[in-house]
Amino acid sequence: MVFSSLTFLYIFLPATLLLYFALPAKARNLVLLAASLIFYFCGERIYLLLMLGEILLCYLAGLLLCRFEKGKKRAVLIAALVVSFGLLALFKYADLFADSVNALAGEQVLRALRLHMPIGVSFYVFQSVSYLIDVYRGKYEAERNPLRLAAYISFFPQLIAGPIVRYDEVSAALRQRTVAFESFAAGAFRFTLGLGKKVLIADRLFAFCQSAAAAGEPSVVLAWVEALAFLLYVYFDFSGYSDMAIGLGALFGFRFPENFRYPLVSRSFRDFWRRWHITLGAWFRDYLYIPLGGNRRGLPRQIFALLFVWAMTGLWHGASWCYVIWGGCFGVLLVFETLWKRERKEKPERPGLARSLPRRAAVLVLSSMIFVWFRFQDAGQALSQFGRMFGSVPFFSGETAYFIKSAALVLTVSLVGCTPLPARLAARMGKTKAGAYVLPAAKALVTVLLLALSTAYLVDGSFSPFLYFRF
Repeated sequence: MVFSSLTFLYIFLPATLLLYFALPAKARNLVLLAASLIFYFCGERIYLLLMLGEILLCYLAGLLLCRFEKGKKRAVLIAALVVSFGLLALFKYADLFADSVNALAGEQVLRALRLHMPIGVSFYVFQSVSYLIDVYRGKYEAERNPLRLAAYISFFPQLIAGPIVRYDEVSAALRQRTVAFESFAAGAFRFTLGLGKKVLIADRLFAFCQSAAAAGEPSVVLAWVEALAFLLYVYFDFSGYSDMAIGLGALFGFRFPENFRYPLVSRSFRDFWRRWHITLGAWFRDYLYIPLGGNRRGLPRQIFALLFVWAMTGLWHGASWCYVIWGGCFGVLLVFETLWKRERKEKPERPGLARSLPRRAAVLVLSSMIFVWFRFQDAGQALSQFGRMFGSVPFFSGETAYFIKSAALVLTVSLVGCTPLPARLAARMGKTKAGAYVLPAAKALVTVLLLALSTAYLVDGSFSPFLYFRF
C-alpha cells in the first residue's frame, strides 16, 4: 500500500482517522500502532516480524543503557548497533559484497543470497539507531512504555520513506497531543500538495524520462533535458512523499521536521545538501561526521570525514557502486568548496538574484550530471548516458523537438514549482487585507482540486512507485 493509491486514500486513511478520533485520547497510540502494523503488513507480509524484532531490540537495549554504567553501557550499545546494522547489511548489501568478490576473483567464490529487501528498512533502522545513541549519550531517558516506542518507530506516515524523525522531536506528542481544526486543515493541504507533486508532476516527468531513453533519434539536447527532468522527478517524487508524511503527521497531532527547502535553487553544494533530504544529512552529521572529527581536528581529518560520509551516504541509497560514485562525486565537490572557501576566505555573498544566478545554474547543471549515476544501477548504462550528453549522438533531431514540445508544460511547471516563488506569492497575498480571507478559501479549493485531479490520474492507473521505497 502506498499513499498515492485509491485504497489508502479512500479506505485506509478515512477508516484510521475515524477510529482515531472516535476513541478516547488514551487509546490513540494503540490505534496508530495497529494502523501502522496493518499498513506495513499489506506491503511486506512476513517481513513485519523483522520490524517488530528491531522494535523489541530497541526497547530492551534502551532500558539496559539506562541501567548499566560506562563499560557495560558501551557494550550494550555496540551489540545493539551490530545487530541493527547487521540486519541492514544482510538484506541490503550482502549480494553487492558477494557479486563484487566474485567479479574480482573472476569466479564464484561467494553465493549471492538474493534476499528480498524489506521496504523502508533503511529508515526504521536509522531511527532506531538514533534513539539508542541519544539514550547512550544521555540526551534523554529510555522510553519505558513499549507502546509509545513501537508507535514511534512504526508510525506509518514516515515508516517507509522518511523523513527520519528523532525520538525527542515527537516524544511529547506521543504522551499528549491535541488536533485543532487549523492544524488539521493545514495537514490536509500539505498532504494533497504532496500528492499532487507525486501524481501530477513526478509521474509525468518519469514518463518523459522513460520515453526519452527509448527515443529512436537520440540527441545531445535530449540527453541533457532528460538528465534535468530526472533530477526534477527525484525532487518532486521524494519531496512530494515528505509533504504527504508531514501532512499526515499533522492530521494525527504530530509535527515532523522539514525534509526539503528548495534545494534546486542552491548557490553551492553545501547549501544544496542543507536543503535536500535534510533529516538524512542531519543524521550523518550528528552520528558519523562529527564523531569522525568533523572540522575540529584539522583539514586532513575534515577531508577524510567528508569523503567517508558521502561514500556511506551513497551506499545508504542503494546496494550498487553507482550510488557510491554518486555520493563520492558530491563528496569531492564539497571538499573542493571547503578548500576554495579556505583559500579565498570569502565574505558572505551580497544578496541579489543576478549575482547568484551563475552559481545556482552551475549547481543545477552539475547536480543533473551527477544524478545520472543515481538513475542507473549499472555503470555501463550511466556511461552510455554520459556519452549521449557529450556528443556520441547528433546534437539535435526532429524527434527531440517533439519530445521537448510534448513535455514543455510539465517541465515549465516543475521548474517554477521547485523554487520558493509560489510560496512567496501566497505569503504576500496572506499579508493583505483581502488575502487574509481569500487565502484560506483558496487553500481549501486547491486541496479539493488536487485530490480530485490526482484521483482521476490514479483511476487511470498511470503512476510509478515511489523511488525512495527501494532504500
